[in-house]
Amino acid sequence: MKIIDSVLEIKEHYSAIQSGLNISDIKSYIDDAINLHLVRAIGLQQYSDLVAMKNKEDSSAAQKHLIFQLQRSAAGFTLAYYTNSGAVQINSAGISVIKGNNSAPVSDKKLAALKKQCMSDGYRSLEHAVILMENSPLVFTAYHTSQERQIQRSRILSVSTEYSNSGILITPQLCQALTGFQQSIEQDIIEPLLGENLLKHIKACLLSGPVSPKEQQLIDKIRLVMSRLILAEAILYLPIVINEDDGCFDLSPNADSSNQIHAAVQNRLVRAMIMMRDNGESNLESLRKWLKKNALEFSTYTLPAEIKMNDSSCSNIYSFL
Repeated sequence: MKIIDSVLEIKEHYSAIQSGLNISDIKSYIDDAINLHLVRAIGLQQYSDLVAMKNKEDSSAAQKHLIFQLQRSAAGFTLAYYTNSGAVQINSAGISVIKGNNSAPVSDKKLAALKKQCMSDGYRSLEHAVILMENSPLVFTAYHTSQERQIQRSRILSVSTEYSNSGILITPQLCQALTGFQQSIEQDIIEPLLGENLLKHIKACLLSGPVSPKEQQLIDKIRLVMSRLILAEAILYLPIVINEDDGCFDLSPNADSSNQIHAAVQNRLVRAMIMMRDNGESNLESLRKWLKKNALEFSTYTLPAEIKMNDSSCSNIYSFL
């Protein structure tokens, strides 16, 4: 038994699915959705526990809602992967595409739009499922003790809502793509400022709690800095686009042709990058001043020695006006 065992369970989330689709035709794509996304996010034990109670009538409302979200996520990822090779036949004669009398392969543009929507649905529903489990530690104990959660919650910014709470709208899919950039900003900027001990303490609070009001203030200020510097860095390397409707940052659905982005879009991204960098550096200075003022609130924090300027006229430091 899996989180998805029939085409009807996929059709519940994507009504365009036709009854002629066989579950065996998409089995490998379902496996990829489960192993590459669901299990990595919630852990194998929690996944297995949820699958076991999928058809039980005595499961709680929270469990049913979580299973629904995971099914939607798995369905989205499955169809996104299926769009890469659906209707493709591989045999001794070579590789071909099925084309019937009354139908033809979908256009590349529509196929890209479908894949983008399905992948977005997958990440959004999976993030929602993770937030549900975070809010119910006594119900989803296997998740809360999993190695997967320890890895995920060790990040200062682990879900897209934490970016939005810092004033930046990004999609759950982009949030996952920013993980590597977050590690770089944390190591190069945040850890030298906070010190290794205070950073470990903050991560421990995020993982297990409790979080005091001062600690939450510090976390919020760190997120203000990191969210902007992460995005400024990522714009240089990832095919990021800005949604014109709400200003939400997202990954481009046409990542392979990102070098052909319209000039107006590129200019908008450059302005956003400069603004993010400036705001990030400004917030970094505010964080530095706040830490100095509240140093005694954190026993694991050591206030760095101040560097004093050499004002001697005999020194080798010159000021150019």
